[in-house]
Amino acid sequence: MTQSITKVDIAKKATKDGTDAALSAVPFVGTAWDIAKAVFGAALALRHERASEWLLYIYENQIVFRAELFTSTEFQDAFVYTLEKYIRERNENKRELIKNIFLDFATTEQKARFELERLVNTASTVSIEAIELLSYIEQNILPEMKTEYEQHNGQIIQRLSEKVEERLGDQKGEHHDTNKLRDTVAELINLGVFRSWTESYNTLGGGGSSLEYNLTIFGSQFIEYVKK
Repeated sequence: MTQSITKVDIAKKATKDGTDAALSAVPFVGTAWDIAKAVFGAALALRHERASEWLLYIYENQIVFRAELFTSTEFQDAFVYTLEKYIRERNENKRELIKNIFLDFATTEQKARFELERLVNTASTVSIEAIELLSYIEQNILPEMKTEYEQHNGQIIQRLSEKVEERLGDQKGEHHDTNKLRDTVAELINLGVFRSWTESYNTLGGGGSSLEYNLTIFGSQFIEYVKK
């Protein structure tokens, strides 16, 4: 680096002369940027502030986003796909999620196996309520479940649903709207973040069933980006 470039510098370039001018700070993006312009150039022009945010993020993480990465067709395609999702995303927290996912993609040696599109699309689709629930689970429930699992030598089958119900269910309704919680759980099941099943039970008065759920393998991966 020959000089220190800031978000303000890049944004000023983009505002004054168009987003292409901001590219002067990160010329190694090269072909990937040309492809992005060809695919959705008008969107880049209209959302130049977000485009400049993205360029700054690439610039600030050059230790990861090495120039040679951008010579790969696979990486160029991933760059274009992720950039489009980023500039169209209105919510700042979700844009941070997308950046975290792309940074991880850039570092992995198994890019073909990395579920970039699914992760980024989930970050774009998921509701803020679902992100907040996942953040709560990651901070307050998963550490407890891990401790219990280790204490029982891996012999206990734990249900995330039981823990969430204990903390945020009917008994804690004053802190969380129960119906909204159920809707959020249903959303995360549909997105493949939760794996669900119905469990039947018997009581003295009869029987019934309950919806149980845990994180899927994909969900365990996605929640890692929520906590960053």
